[in-house]
Amino acid sequence: MTFEKVKIGDEVYGTVYGSGIVVNVFKNSHYTFEVEYTNKETNDGQIVDYTVEGIPSWGAKIGEQTVFYKTEIDLMEYDFEPTEKVLTPKDILTLKIKNELEIRCPSGIWMDVFKCNKEVFESYVMNEKFHLFRTKRN
Repeated sequence: MTFEKVKIGDEVYGTVYGSGIVVNVFKNSHYTFEVEYTNKETNDGQIVDYTVEGIPSWGAKIGEQTVFYKTEIDLMEYDFEPTEKVLTPKDILTLKIKNELEIRCPSGIWMDVFKCNKEVFESYVMNEKFHLFRTKRN
């Protein structure tokens, strides 16, 4: 799926930040559109630029689509289950080093910590939201 015909006002769903609205469309640019997300984790309104393939500006390393049209995403494919155990800061660091750590994104979806925005990880750690981390599930 690509966003070649995206327009201002389109409703989208990002696997990291949840529901959002397209607020800007760029012609002749590496980034095709800009989405504003507002939810309980990002009360001030998080704005993210995306390529035509739906790859976020901070996600060049992962190269994975993280935004979809709301009508074209099946949320049943994602894990929203709460964690069974709250990890300690030491556990979080150890699991991250071993690449065995998952983070619960503001959207509520669990994903590999390295596929989530680094700022989300840092914010959770700084604010001691350790319940939003878990050991990676296979």
